[in-house]
This record gives sequence, C-alpha cells and structure tokens, in this order.
Amino acid sequence: MVDNFDESLNLAYNLHVSGKLEEAKLKYENLLKIRPDDVNLLFLYAQLNISLKNWDNALDILLKIYNKNPLDDVKLNIAKVYFYKNDYDNAIKLLSEFSDFNKEAVILLAISYLKKNKYNEAITEYLKLIDKNCIDCSNLFNLSICYLKIQEYDNALKYALQVYNNNPNDYDINIHIASIYEFQGRNEEALPYLLTAIKQKNDVEVIYRIACIYKILGDVKTALDYFLDVLKLNPLHKNALFSIAFIWSKIDKNVALKAIQQLYSYFPNDKNVLINLYFAYERMMMYDECEKVAKKLVKISPDDYSSWDIYANALDQVYKYDEEEKAYLKSVELKKDNITSALGLACLYSQKGDVQKAKDLVKPYLNSDDVIWSYMHFMLKDKNFNEIKEYFYKIHTKILSKEEGENRARRMFYYLNVNKKFHVSEDLFAQIKKESNQKVFNPCEIFKNKQYKGEDLKNKKLLLYSLHGYGDVIMVTRYIREFQKFAPNLILRVPSSLETLFKFNFPDLTVINEDKELSEDEYDYTTPFFLLLYHLNVDLKNIIHSKGYLSVSDGDVKEKSEFDFMKTDKLKVGLFWQGNPVILRNRSIKLKRMSELFKTDKIQFYSFQISNIDFESDELKTHINMIDLAPYINSYNDTAAFLKNIDVLVTIDSSIAHLAGALGIKTYLLLPYHTEWRWFYDTDKTPWYDSVKIFKQKYPNDWEEVILRVKNELNV
Repeated sequence: MVDNFDESLNLAYNLHVSGKLEEAKLKYENLLKIRPDDVNLLFLYAQLNISLKNWDNALDILLKIYNKNPLDDVKLNIAKVYFYKNDYDNAIKLLSEFSDFNKEAVILLAISYLKKNKYNEAITEYLKLIDKNCIDCSNLFNLSICYLKIQEYDNALKYALQVYNNNPNDYDINIHIASIYEFQGRNEEALPYLLTAIKQKNDVEVIYRIACIYKILGDVKTALDYFLDVLKLNPLHKNALFSIAFIWSKIDKNVALKAIQQLYSYFPNDKNVLINLYFAYERMMMYDECEKVAKKLVKISPDDYSSWDIYANALDQVYKYDEEEKAYLKSVELKKDNITSALGLACLYSQKGDVQKAKDLVKPYLNSDDVIWSYMHFMLKDKNFNEIKEYFYKIHTKILSKEEGENRARRMFYYLNVNKKFHVSEDLFAQIKKESNQKVFNPCEIFKNKQYKGEDLKNKKLLLYSLHGYGDVIMVTRYIREFQKFAPNLILRVPSSLETLFKFNFPDLTVINEDKELSEDEYDYTTPFFLLLYHLNVDLKNIIHSKGYLSVSDGDVKEKSEFDFMKTDKLKVGLFWQGNPVILRNRSIKLKRMSELFKTDKIQFYSFQISNIDFESDELKTHINMIDLAPYINSYNDTAAFLKNIDVLVTIDSSIAHLAGALGIKTYLLLPYHTEWRWFYDTDKTPWYDSVKIFKQKYPNDWEEVILRVKNELNV
C-alpha cells in the first residue's frame, strides 16, 4: 500500500514539475483522500496551487501546515502567497521574522518594501545582499530605483551603471539611467541613453522625451523632427502637437495655427487645446476667433476662474468693455484672491478714467512686481508722479538672476528670427548663447554692480543706457542737458539706429553704440535713460522742454530733399499706421480704415513704415498716391531728415511720434480710446510736445471718425 502511495506521489510530482498541472492536481487530490494530513503531500499540493495562482487555496493549506510545523520554508512560502496576492503588509510581517540570512526571503522583503514605497527599508535589504556578495543585476536595478525615488542620484547612478556595464543595450536600464539624469536636469547626458533605447524599441513616449530634450537644449530643428516622428506613431499625441505648435509659433504663426486647429478637430472640448487655440488666434490678431474660442471655454468650464480671465481678455480685444467687466467680476467671484482678475479689472477702470477705483482694487497685491508696474501706470495716467517715485525706482533697478537673463536670451531667439527662415533662427541663437554677446541680457544685469543712487557725480562718469523702447529714450532725452548740470561726464549708450542722431545732438558727450562691449573701469555709475525722470524729481504736471529739443544736420536734410519724389507742390504728409501688435495692440490702424484721407489729389503721402506688419497694406499702397520711404531709411537720423522735409506727420502712438515731437515737426497723433499712460487723459494737446496735436477716439475702435477730423484739419 505504501509502495503504491509513494509511486503515485512520485507520478504526481513528475506531472507537476513537467508543467502538466491539471493532471498533477487530480493525482494530488486523490492522494489527499488517502492521507489528508501528510505534510509533504500538503506542501506539494500548496506549491501546485501557487503555480495555478489559486492563492487562497495555497494559503489555507500552508497555514494548516505551519500550525503543525512552523518551519522557515513553510513561512517563506506563506509570505510568497501574500506577496502574490499583493498583500505586502502580511508578507513584510512574516519575512521580517527571519533571524538568519535567507537570500530568497531578503529579496522578497526588499521587493515588498519597494511595492509599498518604503524605499529606505528596501535599500537596507538590498545592501544586505551586497554585503553577502549575492546580488544580481535585477536586484541592483531595483536598488537603483529606490535611490532614485529618494533623490539620492549619485547612488542611483552608481548601481544603474553596474547593471548597464553588464548589458549596455538593455532597453530598461538605458531608460532608467536617462531618467536619473533627467531628474537632475542633466538632459545632455540623458540623451545618448534614450537614443540607445529607441534602437531596441520604437516607443512613442521615449521619442517624445528625446524631442523635449532637444527642445530644452535649444536644437529646435532636431526637436521638431522627433516630435513629427511621435505623430507618425500616434497622430493624436496631444503633447507633441502642442510642442510643434509652440515651436512654429516662433517661426511661422500660420503653421502653428494649423497644428492647434488639428488638435482642436481631435479634442474639441479639451480645455488645454482651447487655451492654445485661443493664443494661436491672438498671435494672428484674429480677435473675433479669440472671442468665439473664449466663449466656448467658459461654457465647458464655467467654474474655472482662469477661463473667465481669458474670456475677459478676448472681450477687451473686440472692445466689448461692459461685457469684459462682467467677465472679470465673475472671475473674482470664483476666486477672491485672483491677482490676474483684479489687475485686469483695475486696468479697465483706469482706461475708463477711474484711477482711484483701479488703485484701490490692486492695493492688496502690491507685493507683486506685475501689480506694482500697473499701479505706477495708473498713477502716471493721473500725473501723480511724485507719489510713485519709489515704486518706479524699485521696479527698474531690480536685479535679475543670470538664469533669468539667459532665459530672456533664449526667448530672443524666437522673436528675432527674421524672414521666418529656420537657419537664421539657429544662427542667431548660437550667437545669443555666447557669453560675450552681453547685449542680449537685461541691461540691469549687465550694469548691476554700479547702479547710480544719488551719489555726487562732479568727478564721476555716469553711463546712461537704454532699458525701454526707442520712443521712451527719445522722450526723456529732453532732460539730458538738465541732468548734465549735476553729471558733466555723461556717457550715452544707445541702440545703433539712434547713434548718428545722438552724436549730432550731443557732440560734447561720449555717445557709444550699445553693441560695443564695455569694461567696468570705463564708467563709475549707470542708470537707465528713463530714470532721469526720477533723478531730476520731474513733476508730470509741469513737464519742461516740451518744445523741439532735437535736430538733424542741414546736410542730411538737404540730401533727402534732392530725391525727385520729395519735389512736389502738393501738401507732403507722412504716414505711420502700424506698430508691433504685441505692444499696445489697440494703437494700430488698418490702412484701409484711413481711406477717407486718400480721396484727394492735393496730398503727396509718404510711408514711414519700416516693417510690413499689416500685410493687407502692401496691395493697398499700390493704389494710393504714396511713396514708400523704407528703402531709404537705415536709422533714426534718416527718419529725422525726411521728417524735416514734410509738412505734417500723421502717426499712431509709436517712436516716430516722439521723434517728430522732439524735432518740432507738426504732428497729428492718432490715439485709441484707451491710451498709454504718457498721454494721460488728454484729448487735444500733450505737455510732452508743443508741435503735436492729439486726435483721440471718442468711442472704442472708431478710427473712421478720427480720420475724418484729421482730413478736416488738413483742409483738403
């Protein structure tokens, strides 16, 4: 009988180990009918249930055995079952009871800790394996993962490289090492491992990571290639489409818009897609489309304050100010401490002339630089300059970190890609990255060590540098002679396009091109041009030097007059109608909206437009009695000489308005309903320039009425 039992048990065991589990199961169960308490048989049957993943049966059997024979082998198998059932707490409890080193128990305990995210405990167990010199690559890999989780990157890398050296082409270890480097921001070191990984497996997310690294490293052309590879594998990869749209938004806005529109066709109700579509339309100045997208945004996420902020901004772009106010109030209702909403609402109130209401609204947020900046502008529009001098000085002398300076340089790569040619962008970015090309950094960063704060300047050299736009520099140039009384040794550092004009007007001062590198021993102190207002304690209610204070050489004026197109008996009117849409969007005019001016043959028009931002104008100009001066203008000195040869300049708010005013040229300044701070709330004359007459919109976006008044003033 015993012989038959043992033979049957051997047969069952052989079936078991050969993988014939169901047949073995029947044999074991028949034998258990004969000997239900046979420990050896029960143990084998429990092992079979583990193989069949019958965890509960296996556990019941093993616990029954353990109660009779509490052996380590049985305990280890009970722990395994708990582990397989994902009951890591019970597995850890049992495995922690082993007093002697048991390799299998230590490995299982380490993995259980890892599964419970108890990385330090797991590390302790893996180090035991190392101490016993019995750790394999799999456990080293897990040990590295644990160190990565607790951000001990050096140890994570140390053990990962041991695994890598054993199999440098393994997909998982290459991905893991890349992750270690990426977590540290060492993207360039991560890249080779990701590139090795995709040779083993063409994983879409790994390709996406490679694309992102190239983008971070500034190689956007290669990044774009990889993002496109992502789309070949997954045409609906949202993040890749977002990235492609972002890159192209800096190269060709039309391509960027198409990418976002494609995303929108796939995900029409995705909030992030809608937001990106909104900004794509905004870059294209398609403000009606912006309003449609923003309206849908608040429809699908009516409880999200940020959606209402975007909607308010869209309404501002189409001059629906009453609706804009309601949108901002809804945003404030949803989020009481929302700076963006408060600031947007305050700007709206300021535009309407209620400066006090605007100031009161943002006072709780004056710890924010953005709010301080706007707060200053509210007060400037109300001519309360003395009240804000400290704010003004604080914001303009704040020192940026080098990282911020480099980020600004990186952004310039996108903004300065002329003619939308990719290789030009790359070349420019290569230049910007050079340490020697200091002009790409914020001037405060360049001159941070010698900021002027009121010291005696009689025997010191003070460098004035440009921190703002050309119009700002021209506007405050009126104060240079006044400031020279206190600072006789001035150095004027100006953009190259202003150099000739400044050298002529200030022959006794040192005028240098801002492209020239300076060493700190060439000056004692520095300050931006615009801070002359602060240093001279200027009262904006009594602006001095409003008459023409700049001039241009008679020779240059005569040279321009010799052009055949300047020789006419007609009234000579200069035109400037389109500025950078990123800055003061509402100031620009479509040339076709000025059509009433062109219904006469008594005027010879001259275009002072240098850049063709309004592409519709190119075709229109061919049908107007207009001379394009752009081919003949290389600097502000050329512009000044041409201005001296015309009768009147009709211009929007731009640097040419300041130049004409500074030269004393008769100028008609066209202003939108909501103007920039420097024009205050004036509607006819400006204290800045005696020769400038203001023609301001009486209603938002109504340029036609403004143009009719200009036409009547021209009396033609």
